[in-house]
Amino acid sequence: MTNENQDVSVITDELKQESSILAEKLTAALKSGAQVAGEQIMEAVQELVGPSSLLVEKFATAVKNGKKFSGESVMEAVGEFAEPSSIFADKIAAAVKKGARHASEQMMEAGVAFVQSLKESKTNKV
Repeated sequence: MTNENQDVSVITDELKQESSILAEKLTAALKSGAQVAGEQIMEAVQELVGPSSLLVEKFATAVKNGKKFSGESVMEAVGEFAEPSSIFADKIAAAVKKGARHASEQMMEAGVAFVQSLKESKTNKV
């Protein structure tokens, strides 16, 4: 093998290695971003479960006490539940955005490290 072919082979091997490292870092960044979003989504779900449980309890208590729910009181109870639902949707959207932001920051860092590694490899060859 000529020196030129050996150089190409070495560069190709280094590029494969660096690409593999980059892929691992990008995968880790995506997993981390998903974990951040997942944690916040679980918090939002826990907050929503409370109000929905209260709604069920209100209906159950009324039935146990033999009270009749008028259409107005049903709408009032549903209205109390609907407000947290819109807040829940906002929290889910914020969680997804935060997870994506977290992942993109880590991906950017991995990309910068990849480019830097390629520059250093090129400098060492010259």
